[in-house]
Amino acid sequence: MPVRHVDQRRGDMDSNLESMKDHWDVVDVLSRYAGGIDRKDPKLYRACFTESLDVNMGGGLQRGLSADLWVEQALGLVARYQSTQHIISNHSITFEGDRAFCRAEVQAQHWNPSGAWKIGGHYDDDLVRSESGWKIHRLTLKIRWSEITGDGAPPGIRR
Repeated sequence: MPVRHVDQRRGDMDSNLESMKDHWDVVDVLSRYAGGIDRKDPKLYRACFTESLDVNMGGGLQRGLSADLWVEQALGLVARYQSTQHIISNHSITFEGDRAFCRAEVQAQHWNPSGAWKIGGHYDDDLVRSESGWKIHRLTLKIRWSEITGDGAPPGIRR
């Protein structure tokens, strides 16, 4: 009778595949986040968040903000620009059970024919696994540099 060799690493491979899937699913959430805001698509953008979330976009932490209200606020802010482009890269992700922590670099351009507001920085996001996939529960933006041309001032600043 032939001897069958059982690969003891099979469990490790399954675990590694699951880890890789989780990694790419988190990256996908941030890609959809950028696509939703750039396309001004409330449904796509809203699908990235838990029902309520904590948000800090540089003006202080808003705790327990309704995701629907956040989407309305965020899309209202970018509505003043003809076009935006958020490029999110260099994702560094750690997992603790059904939570993920992701730091990702961002460059964003907010453009009108008469001026632009460009930023560079990073997001620190706290995500949770839900029945429908990974969702952002805490969204934090740290702006490291900013450039304004023409009348492309950021929201809340007059030029």
